[in-house]
Amino acid sequence: MRLITLAPGLLMALSFASATADPLVAPPKQPPLSVWRADASDDLEHLQSGLVCPARFDAYKRTNSVVYDAVGLDVSCNYAAELEDVTVYLTRVAPLNVDAFYREAKGALEQARKEKHPRIISETHSIDNGLTWETAVYAEDIDIHSAVWIANLDGWLLEYRATYPSAAEQAVRADISSFTALVQKSAGARLALCAHSTAPDRPGAPITDRKSLEGMAMMSALFGAEALGAAKRGKAEPTPPAIWCVEGAVDGSPPLLDWRAVHADGSDGAADQVSAATMESPPVLVVAPDSLLAITNGASQSAPTPWVATTSRGDTTWVVGYFAGRPSAEMASRLFADVLNGKAKPLVGYSVKGGNVTISMAPDH
Repeated sequence: MRLITLAPGLLMALSFASATADPLVAPPKQPPLSVWRADASDDLEHLQSGLVCPARFDAYKRTNSVVYDAVGLDVSCNYAAELEDVTVYLTRVAPLNVDAFYREAKGALEQARKEKHPRIISETHSIDNGLTWETAVYAEDIDIHSAVWIANLDGWLLEYRATYPSAAEQAVRADISSFTALVQKSAGARLALCAHSTAPDRPGAPITDRKSLEGMAMMSALFGAEALGAAKRGKAEPTPPAIWCVEGAVDGSPPLLDWRAVHADGSDGAADQVSAATMESPPVLVVAPDSLLAITNGASQSAPTPWVATTSRGDTTWVVGYFAGRPSAEMASRLFADVLNGKAKPLVGYSVKGGNVTISMAPDH
């Protein structure tokens, strides 16, 4: 977790765009937009889990947010009050062995604060806010306590580390409970939904026939432009926003993260996406079924519905690939990596400005 240092991946420009995105190396107080979203109050939302780190919480002020890995699956927010310091860590771990990480957390605290001569004074196993906790409290020099709390939050490791005057022991325990209520309200709700949803079947295979791809791309551009125009005119049927669940990380240059969509009831959202790790707004590949294309092509009911892969740059949506059926996360990630590194070219692009539709033909292959 926090002891691992990863070299940043170089994010190449999209082959059909001139701009590049910066690699994920966050200077102080500049959270990467592929990991954190800030609102007008400077509250931060962790995109991968839904965790909210408010700028202020009770007597505490957030002093920093940190990303420890390449894609935002290991993060923390630090808080300071007058004499207390609390850090909230959230890490996606598979498989998650709470006992092993509890031992690791104790060892890390003892090593980090060895000059303060920490001596363990209590260990407890408890339940609070619906989570089972392992807690160790240490006494240090000059009447200071430090402590670690570890719990399993639907497959993510939730950890607190705190330092405070010994006289504030009960107050800090109450503060930790308040922090946990906040975590449960934000990340807990999302992660429970994702953990209890059913993973979809992914039998899809890439469509590679050039003639078929060209015809499908043109139809997708026409259908997509019409849908964009209807949305801008307010004529499109409103759809609830997708809830995105992290599937896993993909090593490479750039590092990528796979997601799948679910509905609020936990049912399949019939869409996937792949995002890149960047300081600015990340490029995203969206993979979704194109049922209109299937109808237009006269596909038999037994034939798999084509899934189309698109990515956007500015006002233009680019079609970059097709699959016969829903592809695996590995297939989608491989395609997006090739797009980002210039190995795969877009098939067609489309945009709508005002009442004008622009179809951008594919570059030569």
